[in-house]
Amino acid sequence: MGRWFPNQRCVGFVNTEVIQRGQSLDLLTEQIVRSVYEILRVGGMSSLVSASTNITLAITTGFVGHYGVSALAGYGAGARLEFLLVSLSYAIGGPAGILIGTSVGAHHNTRALRVAWIGTLVAGLTAETIGLAAACWPGVWLSTFTRDPVALATGSTYLRTVGPFFGFFGVGYALYCAGQGTSRMQWPVTGALVRAAIAIAGGFLVTRFGNGTSGIFLAVAAGMATFGFLSLPSLIWWVGDGSCGQHPRAMIRTRNQESGGGYESDQGVAKQSTCPRGLRYPLQQERLCGG
Repeated sequence: MGRWFPNQRCVGFVNTEVIQRGQSLDLLTEQIVRSVYEILRVGGMSSLVSASTNITLAITTGFVGHYGVSALAGYGAGARLEFLLVSLSYAIGGPAGILIGTSVGAHHNTRALRVAWIGTLVAGLTAETIGLAAACWPGVWLSTFTRDPVALATGSTYLRTVGPFFGFFGVGYALYCAGQGTSRMQWPVTGALVRAAIAIAGGFLVTRFGNGTSGIFLAVAAGMATFGFLSLPSLIWWVGDGSCGQHPRAMIRTRNQESGGGYESDQGVAKQSTCPRGLRYPLQQERLCGG
């Protein structure tokens, strides 16, 4: 039947300690994976917005280059003003994103929504004011870089065509910053990618079939407007409480009416009452919230 060894109890203790250490290692690994996922879920998608902006400007520069060096110089001077909108919009949207993230973490959802709207409006109106001023008086900006008449004409065409749409860029970029604060980047990223696709595809068609630089600039303007419009649903349709995901208002209202409850309101933002607060990771939501 076997022999009894005095150290069997010690072996049992050792095995228990090994198991506990293995479980601790698995938990640490899971926490690291979750942390990396949270970083890439926001940072990785944010890089797509910045990359799409730079790629759009670079490819559009190549399209305009088909029409001569002077035309390229004029577009470059005008596009420099557009590129400066990135820094301007981030100066407004960046702090707003920090306030939004802080408010969501503290479950002050009404304040987060108010900050998002204010930041979006300020960024949009500021960029639109600059765009309209550049469209009305393009020579004030362009004469800083060149005196060439062809370059001035091309740059003026660009600013008069695209300048009135600068406000959409400000709105889209501010909502992109707000998405960083709420970890909801889907709509701003979609808008940025669609903007790049419209500008690049439109510029290619104009260059291929011939319509001058004005057609290229129209494609750029259309893409910029799309960026602003496609970023808005993240602020209008989805309102989250920072705990267990987000639900459309209409869906929550319908469920409340049909089931007679199941959701409760917290400062105008709906949340599922059975779901604990403070859950930030998808695995926790799936296990405890049934999501």
